[in-house]
Amino acid sequence: MKKFLALSAVLALMGGSAAYAVPYASQIRVQGPSAFIGQNFNISYIINEQADTMDVTIDILDASDDVVASFPGTSNWGPNTVAWNLTTDNDEGDLVDEDEGFKVRITVDAQKPDEWNWFTMNRAIDQAEGWWTNPPNDVINHAVINDGENALFSRVRAHSVNVPWDQDSDQFGFVYLTSSHAPGDFDPGHGMVVRTTTDLRPPQDSLNNGRDTSVLRHPGSTDPSSHTFQDAWYMTEDPLNPEYYYVSGQASSGTRVYYGHITDSIGETVLGDGPGPRSIAVRADGTDRIIYLTHGNSLIDRAVVDANNQILEGDLVDILSLSVSAYSKQVMLDSAGNLYWLSRDGWVYRWPSSVVDTATTAGSLTEANADWSVDATGITANSGSGKLFELAETPDGDIIASSNEGLLLLGNVADSSVTLVLTGADVFFEFPATMPIATGFGSGLYSDAFGNIYFTDGATGIDLGVAGISPGGDTETVVNAPSSQTFDVILETSADRDWLLYQ
Repeated sequence: MKKFLALSAVLALMGGSAAYAVPYASQIRVQGPSAFIGQNFNISYIINEQADTMDVTIDILDASDDVVASFPGTSNWGPNTVAWNLTTDNDEGDLVDEDEGFKVRITVDAQKPDEWNWFTMNRAIDQAEGWWTNPPNDVINHAVINDGENALFSRVRAHSVNVPWDQDSDQFGFVYLTSSHAPGDFDPGHGMVVRTTTDLRPPQDSLNNGRDTSVLRHPGSTDPSSHTFQDAWYMTEDPLNPEYYYVSGQASSGTRVYYGHITDSIGETVLGDGPGPRSIAVRADGTDRIIYLTHGNSLIDRAVVDANNQILEGDLVDILSLSVSAYSKQVMLDSAGNLYWLSRDGWVYRWPSSVVDTATTAGSLTEANADWSVDATGITANSGSGKLFELAETPDGDIIASSNEGLLLLGNVADSSVTLVLTGADVFFEFPATMPIATGFGSGLYSDAFGNIYFTDGATGIDLGVAGISPGGDTETVVNAPSSQTFDVILETSADRDWLLYQ
């Protein structure tokens, strides 16, 4: 029997707690810098998930963050636009006072099923029909995106997933997928990062003036034989400049790490031809960045780069020394600065931030100075990917892992020590037996800021896609428009205002 156990219940058994929220608004935008009386002022946003019962409330806040107007919003899955008439209730109430610096806040209150559930899926439009386009009716509670307009770009082969948490960032409300192939008119051998909205649709006219092709890509030649970046494997934010990302990947002459703004070409090579970095983690050290890479057998390579991404300490240094011999699948830093190493064979070790700070020489991360040790070698292996696929941190600090069998809970960031031996019986959310994970080699895992989990399968096969998994439960989420999205209320008609400008 399939086991769909809420993570909060798992945590209750472990002495922890969880308070998740699921449906929410993102990409909140206002019509312009000024709202005039007599003209409806449009407020647009995206609802990332549909619920059977869902209330959306739009609040208008003044410069002191006091609520001056509150009224219902629409709750359509995907893009929404609500026109505000400048009254306190968007109906027949009083007009708000003329002022500057107004902001928008949107609250989504929904009743979701108590158990975990799939809420959205998507896949490349030219892949063969499979589970991603025809999931069992009892598995997913919302229609799969399988039409040509909203499907992922042609030939997108998603390896990993990244979802920004910062609500004040222009990137909040998007999902980023590293891919071996480029969308649209780009050559299919051109590795890059593809952007979708949080419901996994490519951004459409209502947001970006057309189908979005503004994605991180290497500015290589149109001649496929000369491409230097074929597969984008993993991406992580620059901790000192979060609008910029580091991307590791496979190139025709080796493997490399690139750096660039998410809406621009990858303009800078950080590390040239190297030994094959599959994943990358970066932490700040003053104005420098410390980069950690995994590749090959049982290692974590460490390098220090300056603000210009120039290596400061010579060659890469392998700082890992373990008795287990296993393929290094992932390196990850959590919100407390602890460092995790994941092997394809089912081993997970964690080192506290105090140890990570001093791990600068070869072999300085060992089993003896690790505070976490997880043995998941009892998990069913998947050809090409092994026991575990990837780790992720939830907003409550839970560390979860994906496997061929489903999702597992390893512990919480606040746990001072963890020693676990995991089997398939410990899976709290099982993937359906009818869901082929291909080889799982390129599978990614990431939580958004509210506990929704995104899973990708970018391996070679016919069922390539990305899915959103919801924790469920009674939810209420509050999202503020970015601080740059302020506006003024002018109690004159725009015609009068234009005329007065010329007096």
